[in-house]
Amino acid sequence: MDKIQEARKLEREQIIKEIIQKLLHKGYHLNRIITIMLDLTEFKTYEITKCYHELYFK
Repeated sequence: MDKIQEARKLEREQIIKEIIQKLLHKGYHLNRIITIMLDLTEFKTYEITKCYHELYFK
Protein backbone atom coordinates (compact mmCIF):
# COMPACT_ATOMS: atom_id res chain seq x y z
CA MET A 1 0.00 0.00 0.00
CA ASP A 2 1.46 3.35 -0.90
CA LYS A 3 1.49 6.38 1.38
CA ILE A 4 -1.56 8.03 -0.21
CA GLN A 5 -3.71 4.92 0.24
CA GLU A 6 -2.50 4.54 3.82
CA ALA A 7 -3.35 8.17 4.57
CA ARG A 8 -6.84 7.75 3.10
CA LYS A 9 -7.40 4.61 5.16
CA LEU A 10 -6.36 6.39 8.37
CA GLU A 11 -8.54 9.39 7.54
CA ARG A 12 -11.50 7.09 6.84
CA GLU A 13 -11.00 5.31 10.18
CA GLN A 14 -10.83 8.66 11.99
CA ILE A 15 -14.14 9.74 10.43
CA ILE A 16 -15.76 6.46 11.47
CA LYS A 17 -14.48 6.86 15.04
CA GLU A 18 -15.83 10.41 15.26
CA ILE A 19 -19.28 9.29 14.08
CA ILE A 20 -19.26 6.36 16.54
CA GLN A 21 -18.37 8.66 19.42
CA LYS A 22 -21.18 11.09 18.55
CA LEU A 23 -23.75 8.30 18.28
CA LEU A 24 -22.59 6.67 21.53
CA HIS A 25 -22.90 10.03 23.24
CA LYS A 26 -26.54 10.11 22.09
CA GLY A 27 -27.09 6.70 23.71
CA TYR A 28 -27.04 4.37 20.70
CA HIS A 29 -25.65 0.82 20.99
CA LEU A 30 -23.27 -0.83 18.50
CA ASN A 31 -25.99 -2.64 16.52
CA ARG A 32 -27.95 0.60 16.01
CA ILE A 33 -24.77 2.50 15.14
CA ILE A 34 -23.93 -0.06 12.45
CA THR A 35 -27.47 0.14 11.04
CA ILE A 36 -27.38 3.94 10.91
CA MET A 37 -23.93 4.08 9.34
CA LEU A 38 -24.72 1.41 6.73
CA ASP A 39 -27.86 3.31 5.74
CA LEU A 40 -26.23 6.74 5.54
CA THR A 41 -22.63 6.07 4.47
CA GLU A 42 -20.56 3.84 2.25
CA PHE A 43 -18.69 2.38 5.22
CA LYS A 44 -18.58 -1.40 5.57
CA THR A 45 -19.65 -3.33 8.67
CA TYR A 46 -16.14 -4.63 9.35
CA GLU A 47 -14.75 -1.07 9.24
CA ILE A 48 -17.32 0.18 11.71
CA THR A 49 -16.84 -2.77 14.07
CA LYS A 50 -13.04 -2.55 13.86
CA CYS A 51 -13.05 1.15 14.73
CA TYR A 52 -15.53 0.62 17.56
CA HIS A 53 -13.30 -2.03 19.09
CA GLU A 54 -10.22 0.15 18.67
CA LEU A 55 -11.96 2.94 20.54
CA TYR A 56 -13.30 0.94 23.46
CA PHE A 57 -11.43 -2.34 23.83
CA LYS A 58 -7.76 -1.48 23.40
